[in-house]
Amino acid sequence: MKTHLQEDQIRETIEDAGFEAVLIQEDSKELSILTCRLHIKGMTCTSCSTTVESALQSVLGVQKAVVALATEEAEIHYDPKLVSTEQLIKEVNDTGFEAILISTGADSSKVHLKIEGVRSERSMRIVESSLQALPGIEEVDIDFVLNKFSVSYKPDQTAPVISLK
Repeated sequence: MKTHLQEDQIRETIEDAGFEAVLIQEDSKELSILTCRLHIKGMTCTSCSTTVESALQSVLGVQKAVVALATEEAEIHYDPKLVSTEQLIKEVNDTGFEAILISTGADSSKVHLKIEGVRSERSMRIVESSLQALPGIEEVDIDFVLNKFSVSYKPDQTAPVISLK
């Protein structure tokens, strides 16, 4: 399955900055892990948020659950083959609070690129700035020693794929 923003567009952005990029590895989740956000009504203390977080983390298929008392929100990373958002909402409701689905979508994809022709930290920062300007880019990690970039991005929040020659 093609995602909107893929390594081709990331690589093209690096090449537009004047450098050559070679794909080392692509870690695409292929939509196997989704992330949903829930608004949770009724939490008044850290004990409440801890109870909800523990309940969510105990559900088969939930990889990670973080509940924020201040925003009354939970972010849950889950496998849709094992659990549905309806089940997650029910789990929260069973703890005595009311959950409302805010959003659901694919988790990040990640590419690892080796950059050729970069000879200074300033050049690496130019590439980093160019990548961060792309829509959907979440994080850009730089390995200055190996001239390597690891780019995490949200494929569901980006423009169409731009193919290279």
